[in-house]
Amino acid sequence: MKNKKLYYIILLLFLVITIFFIGKDFKKNKEVVERNSFVQSYSSVEIKKESSDIKEGEINAEKNEYVVYYFHNNVRCSTCHKIENYTRDVFEKNFKDKYIFKIINIDDDENKHFINDYALYTKSVVLVKNKDDKEVSFINLPKVWDNIRNEDNFKNYLKTQMDSFLNNRITINNN
Repeated sequence: MKNKKLYYIILLLFLVITIFFIGKDFKKNKEVVERNSFVQSYSSVEIKKESSDIKEGEINAEKNEYVVYYFHNNVRCSTCHKIENYTRDVFEKNFKDKYIFKIINIDDDENKHFINDYALYTKSVVLVKNKDDKEVSFINLPKVWDNIRNEDNFKNYLKTQMDSFLNNRITINNN
């Protein structure tokens, strides 16, 4: 009987500790998402040159000061490919002359800095404004994940966010 009580106490203690750590991680991830929902501004952040797996013709002239990034890692599912393809479609049909499109693999050593630069925790679409070779603002668009199941909703959301960011009318709550 004593062994059974001890077993239940240990099991209960394990359960409480597990719930504590899951809640802590959830709160941390929620704070990252909330922080990424707002435009982040910097007075002078050097733009780092990055390599990527972009095919020829996917980047416009360097004179543009707006960049749309799609960040991924080595492990990519069909949904991740959809995010990239839908983003590419919106870029090519609506913003080819206004944005530069870059696809970045954050598992490459030279690109790991983007994880901290933009508080990335999953595959992401990030809009960046550069001025005089310095980053002046960016916004992470986490709601691409909310809209991925409907191509039209995804593209409308992204087009609206890109247009708003371009015209300094960004939708802070990412609706």
